[in-house]
Amino acid sequence: MKLSLFQSYLYIAALGLFLPGVAAAQNAGIGCPLGTPNCSNNPPPTTTPTDFASLVQLVVGLINLLIPAIFGVVFVFFVWKIIDAWILNAGDERKVAEGKQYVLWAILLFALMVSTWGIVALLQSSFF
Repeated sequence: MKLSLFQSYLYIAALGLFLPGVAAAQNAGIGCPLGTPNCSNNPPPTTTPTDFASLVQLVVGLINLLIPAIFGVVFVFFVWKIIDAWILNAGDERKVAEGKQYVLWAILLFALMVSTWGIVALLQSSFF
């Protein structure tokens, strides 16, 4: 069965949307009753920050939610550009060179995101 290019894009997009959910399910904290202290599936408090430390904790919590989402988007982009450049358009030298540039920038972006995440974790553990 030969797939059209659109169907291939659709399958890759479906995998890109489905696989992060599979990875997140591995750390779901299944087995902890709701309300148990120190359990990973307890919902975060919904109070508004009243001092600077709680405001910083709120901002750091938002950053800790956004960074894995950005990692997922960049990873899907990275994989797609590899497939596009070296598999779908293997004979087109312009596309291969363009794919190399995208992969280079994606790797640099991964390094920047990992270092940013590390700096935030270091600041969080040092000051709060």
